[in-house]
Amino acid sequence: MRNLKLLSAIFAFAIFMAGGSVVYGGLSWTGMDPEVELPGNRGTVNVVFAVPPGTWCKIDGPIDVDIKAPSGSRLVSEQMGQCGVTTDSQTTYGDSDSFSVRARFRTINKKDNFPFQVMISVDGVEQATCAGRARRGVSCEIELDDDDDDDDDRDRKGERRDRRRR
Repeated sequence: MRNLKLLSAIFAFAIFMAGGSVVYGGLSWTGMDPEVELPGNRGTVNVVFAVPPGTWCKIDGPIDVDIKAPSGSRLVSEQMGQCGVTTDSQTTYGDSDSFSVRARFRTINKKDNFPFQVMISVDGVEQATCAGRARRGVSCEIELDDDDDDDDDRDRKGERRDRRRR
């Protein structure tokens, strides 16, 4: 009877450990994120990075970030992440209504090639999540809404409602 209890306890512990790896096996998002303010009160773009838990301290130097944003945008902030990891953001500006990010970094152990993700959100709403590996980096691009077109659409809908009321 005693051996049965011990065997049951070992079996329960093994199931717990196997389930724990599934629960904790995801990527670890960090609060380190460049923020870019878009022109014309179009909002703020937030870029967030993720790597597997425990790998932040394996990053050697800053995360190199190349941002392409519409003309008139401005880099608002960059923050320090876990294990002192920072970003080194270079921003270029263009006339398009797209926003793109290319992020890459070196690892302390040159053989490490763990997963790496970039999430882009506008005013807190996720627009895209792009995945890659540590050595190759990640590229991610979104198309930004043109507020002027949205205003025109709203005006047209309002005109249609007004015509129906008459």
